Amino acid sequence: MLQSVLEKRVPPLGVWIASLMVFGGLYLLTMNSAEFVSDFNFGDFLTLLCGLCYAFYLVELDKLTSQESFSHEPSRLMKLVLLQLLFCGLMSVPFSFLLETPRFDWSWRLVVVILYLALFASVVTTILQTRYQKDTTPSRAAIIFIMEAVVSTLLAVFFLGESLSTIAWIGAGLMIAGLVVSEKS
Repeated sequence: MLQSVLEKRVPPLGVWIASLMVFGGLYLLTMNSAEFVSDFNFGDFLTLLCGLCYAFYLVELDKLTSQESFSHEPSRLMKLVLLQLLFCGLMSVPFSFLLETPRFDWSWRLVVVILYLALFASVVTTILQTRYQKDTTPSRAAIIFIMEAVVSTLLAVFFLGESLSTIAWIGAGLMIAGLVVSEKS
């Protein structure tokens, strides 16, 4: 939807249908199945706000990486990646103190985890996303990224012994079906 507003480029009907399927599936996956309602709270609000910011980011990243000169200058890629990482790093500091009370219990294990997350979950993934964003649309990228909820849920079921209600399984299936519809359109 944001792509339609910011770029004046309307995604195909299949992407709209897929988006509704994924949204409905996410609702079913996360709701309280006993009451058929979602207990919307402040954390949910922050998550929606984050999703809106991320949607804006995907559309803007698409505009930047679609430029012809971007493909021919690897230094532009690295400058953009550095700018993204610096912005996110600097913006997260004040918000971490605003929303939480940060606490560190320094250990070698903590250092290893921080290095792993910084290198692989931040630097490598940002480079890959920035490099290959031009090969898909922001709408499809968003639908692919929302699959993190399904993958995380399935990992929790298989490795942590979590249990899902029938409604949650239907929601996960609907989200996967939405991904397929998105890719077919």
